[in-house]
Amino acid sequence: MTDGSALSDTKVGDITQNCNKKAGYTVKVESDNCVATLGRQPVLLPSDPRANSDKQSYTFGLVTDGTTENPIATTSCGMTIAVNGKQSNRVTEVRISIPANETPVAADTYSDVLSVTLTAL
Repeated sequence: MTDGSALSDTKVGDITQNCNKKAGYTVKVESDNCVATLGRQPVLLPSDPRANSDKQSYTFGLVTDGTTENPIATTSCGMTIAVNGKQSNRVTEVRISIPANETPVAADTYSDVLSVTLTAL
């Protein structure tokens, strides 16, 4: 997106969940870069931040069966959703949106890692 254009609600991955706990579980997703940079939102960092200081902000969301998940907890770096009951091969999509930039970022490879934690209730 070095040209400054936007990307909206684009699927970048799936989280496949299996849980045999009757009470269900939570799914927590966090941006590693957001935590590492102590930023207020997830960011895509360049391949070598020492050579290129540009950052690209973005947002992410979770969608299951075409429905946007309602988080039970949110932070600037992530969200937690609750899933009730036992589940087998439940698939949740991870979708990102990147806002248009008035000032395009330098050409580079930008990345972030989203960490996923499933915890039984």
